[in-house]
Amino acid sequence: MSTRAPSPFHPVHLQLAEQLRAELSAQDAALPEGGARVPVSRYTSAERCEEERAMFQRHPIVALHASELVPGTSIATEVAEVGVILARGHDGVVRGFLNACRHRAARLIEPGSPCAPHKAYVCPYHGWSYALEGGLLHRPHAQAFSDAECTGLVPVLVEELAGLIWVTVRPAPSPTPLREFLGPIAGELEALSLASHVAFRRSKTTRAANWKLIIEAFLEAYHIRVLHRRSIYPFFLDARALAER
Repeated sequence: MSTRAPSPFHPVHLQLAEQLRAELSAQDAALPEGGARVPVSRYTSAERCEEERAMFQRHPIVALHASELVPGTSIATEVAEVGVILARGHDGVVRGFLNACRHRAARLIEPGSPCAPHKAYVCPYHGWSYALEGGLLHRPHAQAFSDAECTGLVPVLVEELAGLIWVTVRPAPSPTPLREFLGPIAGELEALSLASHVAFRRSKTTRAANWKLIIEAFLEAYHIRVLHRRSIYPFFLDARALAER
């Protein structure tokens, strides 16, 4: 007596496939009358743009692969258009701070600089220096400042999950834990075993496009017949799609 091997597919994916097949075979598989329209202001509104910027800054965003930060190293990057420093201490913990001196907000590390070991962060403008844990170490002519001005770097919320380093630059007073925020997606990310991978190369591309246009391309299958006709089109339906939040 043989037992069936476990399916390599995620249960949610199988459920969606079965649901899609049921809808295709149903008598009422026609699309609703009238469909839906998306106003152009969704992509051009300056007010909405600012709301979306604020939204990205309130929520976790992947900043690095975990392998990019070895103990004792730091790197400067941007998360949701905000400059941050990410550092992994010799204790293995990843910490993050705004990439700005508390005196005149000069950048401490230039973005694009390679990940490198640092004994301290030294401001190139007036020489204030900070420990890798963010505390203020030294300021020239310290007697010219009050104790209230003796402040460390502004921290950002950093969490590590599924081999990725996530940053929230402007977290809520009581932020939702990352695993709870991701919900079922956390398990799907961990199934990719990214924690056992090593980053080979980092590249950056800037597109003159609204970010929603990029995301929406992955939420519809209508384009597959034309855009992917020589590759994946034979394996997909091009007029139907289902998504699971």
